[in-house]
Amino acid sequence: MPQITYPTINVKYFAIQEVYLRADDASVAQYCLDKGITLVSYTAEEKRFSNDGGLAYQYYGIPIGSTGTTESWTTEFGYSRIVTTLVHS
Repeated sequence: MPQITYPTINVKYFAIQEVYLRADDASVAQYCLDKGITLVSYTAEEKRFSNDGGLAYQYYGIPIGSTGTTESWTTEFGYSRIVTTLVHS
């Protein structure tokens, strides 16, 4: 089955480094929906810590601290787990 290694998201005006996909079910499902692919499975890296270095990533959902109820893509820089391999059909 085809797979994508370290899937990235194209973010307007974000040219410094890659923007990875955060490893959570809602973000992975929306990524696959946006790309028109069917998710089979995905693998997440181990938990990141400050000595591993932070990464830019996006997640799909209601942004933290938001008072709204609309889900959208949010870009963060930090230590959340990212998707290392996404298997699709």
